[in-house]
Amino acid sequence: MAKERRFSLPHEHGGYLTLAGSVAVGALEAPRPSVAIGLGLALAAAFFARGPLEQRAGKRGRFDRALLAALLLLAVIGGLVAAPAGAVAWLAVALPALLVGSSLLARMRRLHRHPLFELSGMGFLGACAGLLAWAGGAPWPTAATAAIACAANAVAAVPLVRSELRPRERTFSARAELAAVALCVVGALVIAALPPVAPSGAALLSRGGRSLALVPRLVAILQRRLAPLTLSPTSVGLRETGILVATVALLVIHA
Repeated sequence: MAKERRFSLPHEHGGYLTLAGSVAVGALEAPRPSVAIGLGLALAAAFFARGPLEQRAGKRGRFDRALLAALLLLAVIGGLVAAPAGAVAWLAVALPALLVGSSLLARMRRLHRHPLFELSGMGFLGACAGLLAWAGGAPWPTAATAAIACAANAVAAVPLVRSELRPRERTFSARAELAAVALCVVGALVIAALPPVAPSGAALLSRGGRSLALVPRLVAILQRRLAPLTLSPTSVGLRETGILVATVALLVIHA
């Protein structure tokens, strides 16, 4: 007899990391970090609410109703914390609604396991770093840099991780690496083309520094190509955490 599940949680563990990174970047780059944190709480509540909401009645966890109630309270608290943002406080409703709505629609149409859904979902969570920073008062070039870097890093991770952990997709490893490199290079070029936030004398340094946020992912791809290893899920998770931490650090340093 199968053990009864206590809580229904989302299975996209990469989304956990991406969400945490986006909230961290938004809060650290925003002049009003409380606004970014409030929006991040509402977004996190919506992300975890997908677990029980997407489960069929007979497969829901024992405490899913209590979990949904707690997440609703968390979303309300997040919205109240973000309320001082005024006109942009609508993001506290819009972002969670878009996340939950698109996820439920994908599941209804049986597209929730399609690679495109995973790519778009990770890209959305990554891009939220810029939205949270912007809502908290960050200049738009800073917010755009955060959105592009975090989204590119998250999207690039999807095919790379899938080709490592899913035997049937290992034949696509080279394509995954090429696509990830192309995405990171294009992202770095777009970031470098954004107007500098620093004084004009430091414009070139500012642009180059911001583009460095995607270097950790490129270094990881190079290491993977030169010295391919068979990694366990835990090792892959630790590596992805390290890449994310380095990306967040480089973004914050060159904000």
